[in-house]
Amino acid sequence: MVHAADPLRRYWHPVAEGREVAAGPLGVTLLGERIVLFRSAEGVRAFRDACVHRGARLSSGRVDGNGCLVCPYHGWSYDGGGRVVRIPSLRRTDAPIPTRAQATVYRATERHGLVWVALDEPLLPIADFPEYTDPAYRTFVSVNAPLATSAGRYTDNGLDISHFPFIHPGALGDNDDPVTPEYEIIATPVGFTYSYRRLEQAGHFSAARAAVTSVTQQHVPFTRRRVLTAPRGHSVQFITAQPIDDLRCRVFAIEAIDHSAEVPTDKFIAFTAALLEQDRAIVENQTPLYLDTDPGAELHMRVPDAVGLAYRRSLREAGIARA
Repeated sequence: MVHAADPLRRYWHPVAEGREVAAGPLGVTLLGERIVLFRSAEGVRAFRDACVHRGARLSSGRVDGNGCLVCPYHGWSYDGGGRVVRIPSLRRTDAPIPTRAQATVYRATERHGLVWVALDEPLLPIADFPEYTDPAYRTFVSVNAPLATSAGRYTDNGLDISHFPFIHPGALGDNDDPVTPEYEIIATPVGFTYSYRRLEQAGHFSAARAAVTSVTQQHVPFTRRRVLTAPRGHSVQFITAQPIDDLRCRVFAIEAIDHSAEVPTDKFIAFTAALLEQDRAIVENQTPLYLDTDPGAELHMRVPDAVGLAYRRSLREAGIARA
């Protein structure tokens, strides 16, 4: 039987900040599967979070001085490739270890300060974020938070321009001017882009209203890079979601800015965190909590919902019926 999450196994997904995977193991859940992350001698690693011996959670264990993951139940040690290299209860230290004594190993890597995991061979690379390593920008994590909704539903919300005047008035929109601005959508090999211009609200980080150009690159399935260009400079948002399971996700937002050096980073973080909480009140109460990519599943307006339709189409073309 094909599960709705099966097509999503073939993409890279964020599962933690790199700093969260320190010396000890960290348990996470991706697409309903429990995974343990740890740092071996070879770098970050991701295994199925169950010892092959008796199924104990490896994330409750430890990493030894050799960079091996040690099960908390019987002390079996796994090297970075997932092979059991030590069973303490064996009388003879040279006794052969069964070839089946091997963890289920997943692809794992670090990029943009995040740990990414793919459960099967990925179809696309991780989305680019060139500003992250550009010395002209200061970068920081502004959001690392769970949401009680699906990754698809949350991502759709972030792409929806027309909700700004109602959910984020005074910050991203003006409820006295709720008409959706004109924008252009262009399909790409990894998803699509869209751009538009709007007036930034006064009182955010500038004293007067100013024209802002917004260009968003949506990368299938749950990552977007948005570049905001204003007279004061550039603000880049790299936002991605970890699909914990069908109805839960974790959102990671990394920002890069080349302006407002006098403004403390904490002020930007607080602003973005406030936007997330405004969105949370909506996305955690939508029906259903998952996103059905069938265009007939919901009512759409041709112009205001064009980006949402493009998002659903990009997922559907990737074989993702539910996100």
